[in-house]
Amino acid sequence: MSFAGFIVYYTHFLDPFVRQASSLAALSPNERSGPNPAEAVDSDQSPVLLMGGYSYGAMVTMQLPSLDAILSTFSSPEIGSTAAEIRLRAQHLAEQQNATLSSVLAAKLETRQPSSPRSLSMRVGFSDDNGPRKSHEFRRSISLEEAEEKLRRGVHELLAKAKVGHKPASPGDGPSVILANRPDGDRKHLEPLPDLRLRRSAYLLVSPLQGPVSHLASMSFKSPTIASLFSKRNQPATALSSGDDVGLRGTSSDDPSSKALAERKLVECPTLAAFGDSDVFVAVKRLRDWAGRLSNASSSHFVAHEIPSAGHFWVEEGVAYRMCDRVRAFGSELLGERYPATGPSA
Repeated sequence: MSFAGFIVYYTHFLDPFVRQASSLAALSPNERSGPNPAEAVDSDQSPVLLMGGYSYGAMVTMQLPSLDAILSTFSSPEIGSTAAEIRLRAQHLAEQQNATLSSVLAAKLETRQPSSPRSLSMRVGFSDDNGPRKSHEFRRSISLEEAEEKLRRGVHELLAKAKVGHKPASPGDGPSVILANRPDGDRKHLEPLPDLRLRRSAYLLVSPLQGPVSHLASMSFKSPTIASLFSKRNQPATALSSGDDVGLRGTSSDDPSSKALAERKLVECPTLAAFGDSDVFVAVKRLRDWAGRLSNASSSHFVAHEIPSAGHFWVEEGVAYRMCDRVRAFGSELLGERYPATGPSA
């Protein structure tokens, strides 16, 4: 759930071409390598976050709350909380990437020369005069501790420059952190971003676990909760209604209402479940009944693909290739078709 929140906000702030959009439009096709990034700036095609897993990973994916429920945790978190830290790190890293890619693009626009293939020659170990390589030819290695400290400083600088209610004058000025004062006290929260680009989600389940084997795999009969990850104390167990903006809380994996809630996202969003009819961990009848129930639901986007002679580990001859072909087709469908976003922000 933390990664899903991170990648959504990272993608939102990742836009290295916004300042060069007008200049890019003037480039000829020969001066551009690949599609025109300026066209992507004005595109209204929202990206898709594909979440998936194999076996145990598929079981975890099935138990995740919907993307809207996950994002509600990051909507307006209190400064200093885990959710706020994830949001700020995503923004900081995206702005660093924007600066890097923007500088490369600016240099290309300045030269206005078509890109030419680089020489394939390579020098290893010594310079042309057989002397030792100069020290500036080595890149300084950065340890994980140094990288973490650098990231923390960047996040703190991002917060230090924040102003309550401050917004950039124009899109070209780049993103900024906006703090919102809450009437319930002096604590500051990050302001919600109603225009998040990544609002669509899809799911890929390969050899999903069903029934008692899923409990053995997790060694637990309780699902993880959003509240336990982002707060110091757990919230009391409550059922989640369709309008709840908190997420899955304190529910048991054998609770029918909890199971229906977790499976609802698989029906509402594009989902592919691939499994074999020779799975040694789950009876094929159980998989077929589960897949049929979800695919036959009203307005369902759930699709099951059963591959004959395939087992749980996909080691039988040819079955892995057939599964990969179906996954590739599913990816093409996601890129070529428009699925409406779900939830209150749709």
